[in-house]
Formats: sequence, structure tokens, C-alpha cells
Amino acid sequence: MDNALAILDRWLGVHAAATIHQVADGSSLSGAAIWRVEVAGRSYCLRRWPLTGPDRARIQAIHRFQQVLGSVAPQVTPVPIVAETVATLLHEHGRFWELTNWLPGIAS
Repeated sequence: MDNALAILDRWLGVHAAATIHQVADGSSLSGAAIWRVEVAGRSYCLRRWPLTGPDRARIQAIHRFQQVLGSVAPQVTPVPIVAETVATLLHEHGRFWELTNWLPGIAS
């Protein structure tokens, strides 16, 4: 959780005011760890990609697709949020991390 808070700070800069709950520990089919983040009345999804996940180029391609789709149908896909580095993807602690808006529903 400490890593998640430090990573969250890179996007929002408000981790002290954030409520964060881990909702997936990396044991799911995708292997991603996921936290639901609540800050100032908004909900976000913080994802830590698995070690065996896609490389940077592939994740960035996914992010570009999500940004395009999200601009036309925001209820369909989460949209990656740009971090302090002006990127939608961070590499910290040996893993890739992303922050998106939280979409309601149940993952399958």
C-alpha cells in the first residue's frame, strides 16, 4: 500500500487526503493489482501492471485507444490520466502504473 500511495502522489499530489482500498491483489486473470481511490468526491482506479504484462509501447498503445474511445463514449472505457511527467504511464518499483477514472460495475 505504501508504494501505491507514493505512486498516487505522482498523479494527484494529495495522497494524505485520499481514501484508498485495494480491490485486486494481482491474483486475477490479468495479474494486475488494483486500488480504488477516492479524492475530493471523485473516484479513480490505480493499476499496477504485472511483471509479466505488456511492455511500455503496448500499454501506451492501449492508452491511446482508451483516450480516443473515451472521448466519444466515456461510459465504455476508463480514460488514463496524465501524471506529473506528462505521461499516462509511470515506471516505478520495477512495475508500470496507471491511473484512470473509476467506472462502476463488476470486473469479469
